Amino acid sequence: MLALVNTPTKQTAVELRDIAEPEAAADEVIVAVQTFSLNRGELYLLKSRPEGWRPGQDIAGIVVQTAADGSGPGEGTRRMVCLGGSLLGRRVLITGAAGGVGRFAVQLAALAGAEVTGIVGRPERAAGLRELGAAAVITDIQEADGLFDLILESVGGSSLAAAVRLVAPEGTIVVFGNTSGEDTTINFQSFVGHQGARLTPFFSYLSGSPASFGIDLASLVSLIEKGKLNPQIGLEESWFRLGQTLAALRDRQVNGKVVFHTA
Repeated sequence: MLALVNTPTKQTAVELRDIAEPEAAADEVIVAVQTFSLNRGELYLLKSRPEGWRPGQDIAGIVVQTAADGSGPGEGTRRMVCLGGSLLGRRVLITGAAGGVGRFAVQLAALAGAEVTGIVGRPERAAGLRELGAAAVITDIQEADGLFDLILESVGGSSLAAAVRLVAPEGTIVVFGNTSGEDTTINFQSFVGHQGARLTPFFSYLSGSPASFGIDLASLVSLIEKGKLNPQIGLEESWFRLGQTLAALRDRQVNGKVVFHTA
């Protein structure tokens, strides 16, 4: 089987290799991957994981072998592999709004009835965000006006510290990344005037049970099918060109998701 693996000790970050065919456990299916995306967080993993690690945490494909115990989707099935509470009338602040995750977040929050403010790194990265539902788009968290009931924070460092100052009492800050690579300094005094607010991390693959993942993904697919959610694919390439595409993702030259095709 052909697979894309990391090569942290070589000049090229990834390469295609022949590897052993997968062997599924009794409660696992085998999926022939047709497309996958690469997220910014995986850029770090390409260097830090042992050689042979396979990038592409988000995949879409066809089930070619069902689970031996009868669980899961049937053969030929297509597959894609609420911390803030009710958002109706609430104010939501989203850092990294121009990226693949950020553009999903803007749309989902707006669909839920929130007033959304998106933060982007450069003015040109704001393209299309208002059409997706953002009421305001700014280029620095220091420009944010007022307090927010929910803040989705993926930058870290001084941005996360500023988020604490902007969260409303009883509000929530969800931390799901640290693209700046910086440490954050906060203390007890940081929460004065923000009583009852909570700061919680979010790890996508530790956020629920396998059953809940299926429900959540089915909801997203349904919204896309109905035309209510736009996946915002900013770049499509063959997986043979993944190595050449890393710089564009690293330098934030792509608005939305980067998707690679295996055929």
